[in-house]
Amino acid sequence: MNLLAELVFVRPDLSLSALLPLAVMGLLMVGALLLELKPSTDSRRSVSMLFASLGLFGLIAYLLHQPNSLATHSFNAMLASDQFSRAAGVLIATCALLAILAGQEELERYGNRHSGEFVALILGASIGMVLMSSALNAIVLFLGLELFSIALYLLCIFFPEREASQESGIKYFLLSSAASAVLLYGLALLYGATGTTWLSEMAAQPERLTSPLAMAGAVMVLGGLLFKLAAVPFQFWAPDVYQGAPTTVTAFMSVATKVAAVIALWRFFVDVPELGSRITFVLMACSLLSMLLGNLLALAQKNVKRMLALSGVGNAGYILIAPLIGMEMEVPLLFFLAAYLFANMGAFLALAKVEEILNRDVTRADLRGLSRSHPALASVFGLSLLSLAGIPPAGGFLAKFYLFGSAIATPFAVLPAIGIVCSLIGAAYYLGTAVTLFDAKEATEFDGLVVTEPVEEEPPTSMTSVALAICAAGILVLGLMPGQLMSWLAGTAF
Repeated sequence: MNLLAELVFVRPDLSLSALLPLAVMGLLMVGALLLELKPSTDSRRSVSMLFASLGLFGLIAYLLHQPNSLATHSFNAMLASDQFSRAAGVLIATCALLAILAGQEELERYGNRHSGEFVALILGASIGMVLMSSALNAIVLFLGLELFSIALYLLCIFFPEREASQESGIKYFLLSSAASAVLLYGLALLYGATGTTWLSEMAAQPERLTSPLAMAGAVMVLGGLLFKLAAVPFQFWAPDVYQGAPTTVTAFMSVATKVAAVIALWRFFVDVPELGSRITFVLMACSLLSMLLGNLLALAQKNVKRMLALSGVGNAGYILIAPLIGMEMEVPLLFFLAAYLFANMGAFLALAKVEEILNRDVTRADLRGLSRSHPALASVFGLSLLSLAGIPPAGGFLAKFYLFGSAIATPFAVLPAIGIVCSLIGAAYYLGTAVTLFDAKEATEFDGLVVTEPVEEEPPTSMTSVALAICAAGILVLGLMPGQLMSWLAGTAF
């Protein structure tokens, strides 16, 4: 009752900077649904996606123009407007923009005319992710998590006529619901131990966080967040769900979900140091196992989509290095997430285009000689794989160098050392797949995808081509001119 009275009768301190990303995405979502009211036509589908894309582009430009150093709280310290929340807004909005641009062609491929619903669900998931990234209160964090989880359930099964999509949706629904329930129970135990749902008030009571009740709650919260990160030991769902979901949805959730989950994990276990200090060994083990298991399993995969899904498990292990070390890892973590965004989404969106060409799931062998018939597509795909492998001049090289270099002089030096070894394992399948793209040997056996003579490629006029161009530009800019983004992440205007 005291909590309810405080929420109702105490005037919330409203902050436009904290509310703006949520408000803009909410308005875009409503607009996309309104455009869906009339009978769908090709032009109307284009208007719906163009409307959302322009709005997201404007939001990204506005957030980048704002200095990233000021930290304020709003709504009775329930939401933060700080370095993490603004960076999350930019990263998640960029993921949504790329997914919406590329989604139109995948909808047309399966004859789905509900583009407004697709856009609305992408934006709804984005709202939940930004809300979760900004949450300073356990209740708000859980509301954000459930909002984006429900939207992702529907997106995974957006093409219900496909059995693979049905399987993906039901698996993600059942497993994610169980993980959310575990996380909610953990939050309830933390509330029982501390008497508050505000993270700052939990941090002010370190003596209460040493109780078995609080420790059980912390482990459950960690488990729920590791599931969203697709980190060991909760990675088992990722290959099946990613393979069955629409590829543009897979691209979106593979990055945006990690952004929201790792920032929420940071707020719980770095900003509440007593909790973090007691789960250090568990988090360290999860990071090491994720790096090793994810890369080793991906090495054995022939299906490209499953390979990228398992490589995401390995990248989750790299990401977990940052919250283990603490405050000095904020900028390296965010820069790594930015580089991972462009590389991973570039790879998945290029894969979606190849799936459209072949009209089936794609194996690594199917990519052989893609460069001879589709040189631009192969170039973006290859560049994305080079960035994921950490090969210069792609942005992934500097991202790994910055993350591992910042961690090497800490008591957790074993983590970046293992990370470097695992990156070499990852390079084997990333570079092997990239080489396959430009290998024209025995090309004629691959269903006409490759021809024996070079052909002139059609001008890239599709929205997928625009999304791929953005990914390629992002990879090269972060690899060759990273200073401006690093300065913004550290606190200046872009």
